[in-house]
Amino acid sequence: MEESDSGGPVRMLQAQVAALNDLLAVQEQVVCEESARLEQVLRERDEQIQVRARAEKTLRENEAKFRAIFDQTFEFIGLMTPDGTLIDANPSALKLAGVEAAKVLGKPFWDTPWWAHSPEMQDKLRAAVGEAAQGRFMRFEATHPEPDGSVHYIDFSLKPVRDENGHVVLLIPEGRDITESKKAQERLRESENRYHEFFAMSRDCVFITNKSGNWIASNDAALEMFGYDSLEELYQVPISSRYVHPKERSALLSMIEKQGHVKEHPAQLRRKDGTIIDALITSGFRLNEDGSGREYYGTIRDITARKRAEENVRRYAAQLEQANEEVKQFAYIVSHDLRAPLVNLKGFAGELRSSLNTLTPVLEAALSHLAEERAKEGVKAAREEMSEALGFIDSSATQMDHLVNALLTLSRLGRRELRLEALNVEELVLAALNGLAHQIDSATAHVCLGALPDVVADRTSMEQIMGNILGNAVKYLEPGRPGRIEIFGERGETATTFIVRDNGRGIAQEDMFKVFAPFRRAGKQNVPGEGMGMAYVQALVRRHGGQIHCESELGVGTTFTFSLPHHLDKGGGHGCGATD
Repeated sequence: MEESDSGGPVRMLQAQVAALNDLLAVQEQVVCEESARLEQVLRERDEQIQVRARAEKTLRENEAKFRAIFDQTFEFIGLMTPDGTLIDANPSALKLAGVEAAKVLGKPFWDTPWWAHSPEMQDKLRAAVGEAAQGRFMRFEATHPEPDGSVHYIDFSLKPVRDENGHVVLLIPEGRDITESKKAQERLRESENRYHEFFAMSRDCVFITNKSGNWIASNDAALEMFGYDSLEELYQVPISSRYVHPKERSALLSMIEKQGHVKEHPAQLRRKDGTIIDALITSGFRLNEDGSGREYYGTIRDITARKRAEENVRRYAAQLEQANEEVKQFAYIVSHDLRAPLVNLKGFAGELRSSLNTLTPVLEAALSHLAEERAKEGVKAAREEMSEALGFIDSSATQMDHLVNALLTLSRLGRRELRLEALNVEELVLAALNGLAHQIDSATAHVCLGALPDVVADRTSMEQIMGNILGNAVKYLEPGRPGRIEIFGERGETATTFIVRDNGRGIAQEDMFKVFAPFRRAGKQNVPGEGMGMAYVQALVRRHGGQIHCESELGVGTTFTFSLPHHLDKGGGHGCGATD
């Protein structure tokens, strides 16, 4: 009994130890499980922290992007509360208002400087904000007047922003300046109006057709041109069938194909009544609106009357040329045939004078038998009156001979062949002045020589032109005051002009018509001459295709100006290089 009792505590102790070990094992398992769960929780927390950090970073980046877009966009963007209080605005909006953010933020949107000059727009915006606060998207055209009177046009909208419960918590005002677009539209409308005005009012036929020649559009001028009462009737006949010569249309289309546009292509077209008109067609092409084919546009000008006028002008020019030739021939024949009677007059006048010299002594002897009074009359008639009469006849015949020679010279000027060559005008003028040196010295005149461009002209003609003008300038200097003669020239775009100016006695205005008239002389007739010099000059200048005119003031001086065209350089001119 004692041995069994002594083993009991040990077993109990062993049992307790075993139970304690089991408890420790359970606790260790629990600790392990809790440790694993805690580690999982910590890992999940770390992951959540990382996700949150990434979300916050993304949010900051998105906010930065939004702010960059918000601040840098050219459009006007803002934020406002549903009651219309502006809480943010981008720089573009502030720039338009011309104020700092502090002066507009926190105020009702319609009370900001954007709309201060327009009570009407303030009322319109107040109403729009009320509508947007109810959740409606609002869009309309707003105007922003400036103090200087100019106006900005803005495409404006109000966009509501809702929370998760569907309540409007923000309004986003947006605006885009469409002023330039409006102006462009206005210019386009003006351009279209001008186009339609031109289209409707043009006296030429303005047309649009397809490639086959069927009408697409035209103006009312086409009705008059082709003889129709309405465009509907006109459009029934293609324009392609109106060509009298179809090859003319084929040539026109071919040229348009190569060049894209053709200006003033001649053609003959048939009207409704069958009559034919001469026309000039200007045309080009473009793709139609859907790009499926070409449209041909252009104008048609009726030149029938012009062509008839041109034909009349050519006919009249030919008749005038023939009349001029006949006048030249007549002047030549008359002046040439007048010389024979003049020679006879001078010859017979000489014979009469010789006979009178022979008869005078005989008459005096015979007259001595008459009464003294009758004898004196007979001697006076023989010695004085008949001699004086013969002198007048001889003088008149000589003067008539000079005039006939002048006519012959003037006639030959229109017939002589002009030989064009490059001329050194300065050398030519110096040669003319050298021939007048004695008269220039006698008149104590000073000659001022300016620039004298070279020209292409007939040498003999230029010598006569300069010689006559300079000769007149010297002859008609005013006695008693130093003379001055200026000679200069200038090469222009189409002609070279020469000017000869003097301070001579000048010409009265009532005598100016005589300057270039044959056998007419202006002013005092105290200088010898036939009055043909300037007529020669005018004829020679005109033979070269040039112009000459005179300006003068009595007692002040005279200026002659003449020009020679440049086209003489290329062999042009009137009758140059050929005998008329």
